[in-house]
Amino acid sequence: MRLWSRNALEWTDRVPEIRDAVKALGLRSAALDGELIAGSGTREDFNLLQATLSGERPGTLAYVLFDLLHVDGVDISETPLLARKELLQEMLAKGPAHLAYSSHIPGDGSQAVALAAERHFEGVISKRADRPYRPGRGDDWRKTKQLASDEFAIVGYTAPQGSRTGFGSLLLARPDAKHGWLYVGRVGTGFSDELLRELAPRLARDTGSKPTAHVATMDTALRRATWVPPRLVVEVFYRGIGGQQLLRQASLKALRPDKSIDDLYDSDRGADVAEEAAMAAKGKGGGKAMKKPAAKKAPARKAATKKAARKTATTKAGARKTPARRKAGGATTEATKTVAETPARSPATKKAKSPAKKAAKQAAGAKATAVTATRAGTSRARPAGDAPRAGSTPHDWPTLSSPTKILFPDIRATKQDVWDYYAAVMDHLLPEIAGRPLSVIRCPSGTGKPCFFQKHLTAGLERVASVKLKEESGTNAHYLVVEDAAGLMELVQFNALEFHPWGSHADNPDSADRVVFDLDPGPDVPFSEVKKAAVDIRRQLEALELESFLRVTGGKGLHVVVPLAPGCDWELTKRFAHGFADALARSEPDRFVATATKRFRNRRIFVDYLRNGRGATAVASYSLRARPGAPVAMPIGWNELARLPRADLYTIKDVPEKLRRRRKDPWDRMGSIRQNLARWARSE
Repeated sequence: MRLWSRNALEWTDRVPEIRDAVKALGLRSAALDGELIAGSGTREDFNLLQATLSGERPGTLAYVLFDLLHVDGVDISETPLLARKELLQEMLAKGPAHLAYSSHIPGDGSQAVALAAERHFEGVISKRADRPYRPGRGDDWRKTKQLASDEFAIVGYTAPQGSRTGFGSLLLARPDAKHGWLYVGRVGTGFSDELLRELAPRLARDTGSKPTAHVATMDTALRRATWVPPRLVVEVFYRGIGGQQLLRQASLKALRPDKSIDDLYDSDRGADVAEEAAMAAKGKGGGKAMKKPAAKKAPARKAATKKAARKTATTKAGARKTPARRKAGGATTEATKTVAETPARSPATKKAKSPAKKAAKQAAGAKATAVTATRAGTSRARPAGDAPRAGSTPHDWPTLSSPTKILFPDIRATKQDVWDYYAAVMDHLLPEIAGRPLSVIRCPSGTGKPCFFQKHLTAGLERVASVKLKEESGTNAHYLVVEDAAGLMELVQFNALEFHPWGSHADNPDSADRVVFDLDPGPDVPFSEVKKAAVDIRRQLEALELESFLRVTGGKGLHVVVPLAPGCDWELTKRFAHGFADALARSEPDRFVATATKRFRNRRIFVDYLRNGRGATAVASYSLRARPGAPVAMPIGWNELARLPRADLYTIKDVPEKLRRRRKDPWDRMGSIRQNLARWARSE
């Protein structure tokens, strides 16, 4: 069985608990529709849902089911909704944990809306009880929200004010038949510090002063705004639409990496935006009257289904077909429909179970289909520092899925190739990252599509540990920690290509045990100059009685690494690294620069000291890089530097063999060296 999101992102390995829960129903094939929720599914719990899926907080997730379309090879989608729900309720009567039935209130929409308001649900879905299932939009169902929300494209931002960093407000737009994109207002609240840090660099590309959406009325703030092409989608709450057709009191609900701007042309809200927004602004909470059935039919009973998260489009999967893939910018952060594929038998060769036969009598016919389902589970990862489980043998590793998926399209390297590489270098890589807070770069669709950076524990990781750490914003988050081979390979199974550990350990996160100088050459700097710079830095460190080691980054530069034992606090470590880099830049300004601004780096080498702060990371030795050719960050001896032609010389294809032939680890003395920065602390 395979799980797919509503936008054809594979979730099979991301939510193994849900996969197992659906399997536990004992169905040969089925098609289920429902919602993923956290907590009680209230509006307030939406942030818990996001935090759980992103790994910021551990939470219990549930999959609330509200429709059944196929069961054991019988298509019941033509059966009236109430009959389908009766069968679904019977199926879930003794269902596994994390699966729940979504009840309804027949015939009384106002009562359902009142109940939703009392329980702080986002709203309700009202459906015609006597109708068959029809995918997509239509008059058979209607959404009513307690607080209006919709999805918009980001088309710009204003400058930050006060203590805010990154940006002030996001400028929003929606598709418009006349102008292409129409500006609809700003949203400046609802952002976490982490989201501000995440969004700011993504918005910094392709900026300009000319609006990228039609602005009916230009106010003063917009004249100073920065505009970007519509690329990212956000969902916002708002309390109505003002006289100039701008959103009132907008507040961010979520960044929607699972949506593309093309999805905005098919909005859930449609022509009901103004009506629903007006009701939300008045505090009426909806309670829309349902349309009557077509003429010459008896009035339909109405079934109002509680809405816990978001109604999702239902997708039929053809037998043994994989849904078409879509380009996705990152991890899904909201409840979405998933498709679970299992073999489906033909009705010609088997009989349906009796409940299915009963419901199928009302359908036009029966046909074999694939299975659809959805759920997400809670992570079973344990806190770092607990007794490690056995995980050093392949027997304890997770099962590899999609081994033929291409992850490096330029060299046709597959997920199996990446798995085999990390298995081969395990004894070398694991000591580099074990027990340290860790960030990874994951590429679910390969390096030819967008990848994303992950540092927090997410649902579905069972073999990876975590450590709770306080971030700069003051919030606590659960960071990834790998303690054994099984944990590392689980991240590989989750399409992690790069591993970036902290310069400290999870059990002592405030004590740095290394300094990393990243030599990042600017345009037109030959690699020979980078090599010469590394040698010069080594000599200056030796003059300070500090021994250093060398690593090629797999990109364009080199790392000069200084081990610290005993460790030093981060404030001292960063102050030393900053001072050393500044001294280099002042002494040879034509060669070095100590600021990250790219316009200052032309024909010079940026001595990046910023990897030496609490929470900063550097790529691990033996880690792959998510770049063409699958290069490897490789530790080398200083005696190897002279004949090194470039920093991305070592690749997935040759490193395992190189390690088999290597007689001595160039970093073997790193763990035995006793040196630190205590003298610089005393000199202050």
